[in-house]
Amino acid sequence: MIVLTRGVSYHCEKDHKFFDFVQESLRRFLNGDWGNVGGEDRALNDAEPAFALGAYADEQNQEVWIKRDEGTITILFPSEY
Repeated sequence: MIVLTRGVSYHCEKDHKFFDFVQESLRRFLNGDWGNVGGEDRALNDAEPAFALGAYADEQNQEVWIKRDEGTITILFPSEY
């Protein structure tokens, strides 16, 4: 199951370019590209992908995090964590 927080969902509805960015970030995450996370977090993600966290930023430096907790993937703003 993939879940968007209220904030991310709102921005996706209002800004098609942001929606495309979120889709591309999710594609990267599902392919094991964890985005802008540090080496230690990257190693943890590789060891336990069922509990991975990815971080991605668009051209305006708007960042989203993607968090997997077993069967649920949540897309959120860092401020919503």
